[in-house]
Amino acid sequence: MRGFINFIIVLLLIVIIIKLNTSIILVGWLRKVSTNTTTKLSIYETAYMKVCSSCGRLIRPDEKAVVFYCPNCGEVEIIRCSKCRKQTVTYVCPICGFNGP
Repeated sequence: MRGFINFIIVLLLIVIIIKLNTSIILVGWLRKVSTNTTTKLSIYETAYMKVCSSCGRLIRPDEKAVVFYCPNCGEVEIIRCSKCRKQTVTYVCPICGFNGP
């Protein structure tokens, strides 16, 4: 019985380690570079989730979000999810304080 419990604990640890590494994705395509040459990406590349500037929610890669720079200062990247765009939730630039729809 004790051996079975140890086996279950090891299995759970393996599952937790795999879940923690979900930010690493497999990449198997080539990326275009501005000089019209192609460079091959590494097999593992970290994927970063974007966060909505209005509501602070994580944005899925398949979601119709918009990314633009602040219209006033042009220094901060503003990211808005589709839900905040539809409901016209305001956003605030952290540098200049500009409020947008």
